[in-house]
Amino acid sequence: MAPAQNTHPAAATSIRQDIHVTASTWTGWTAKRTAAAQERIDSLAEYGNSGGVALSCDLLDEQETRQAIQSAIKCTGSLDILVHCAAYVGTTRVPGWAVPFEEQTVEAWDAAMRVNLTAAFAMVQEGQQALGRTERGSVI
Repeated sequence: MAPAQNTHPAAATSIRQDIHVTASTWTGWTAKRTAAAQERIDSLAEYGNSGGVALSCDLLDEQETRQAIQSAIKCTGSLDILVHCAAYVGTTRVPGWAVPFEEQTVEAWDAAMRVNLTAAFAMVQEGQQALGRTERGSVI
């Protein structure tokens, strides 16, 4: 049976399952975003989505980050694409980060490197075998 064709403008051509990992360092924000992601996944059912789950993790916590990838793989049996788009940017509201250079702190710098780089490394490392089992495994 061919996958259902999708006419939803925000989704891929064919959808079988969607895993959305909401990652943040702010617990309240993460819970709200995870619920919103689950609503988005559920709304795609009419376009052929056979189900999905929204997961959350704290990117400052390596084990939690790795567990989110393990959970995503466990839910679907595979991992076709990993998109890491969480990052500390100029507007991130963390003490010592989005301030003049002389006021920036090493603690904020370390947290930014952990979220922007280390978390991406840990996720790819954790998902490398599953990404490699598919002909279309990609990291963005």
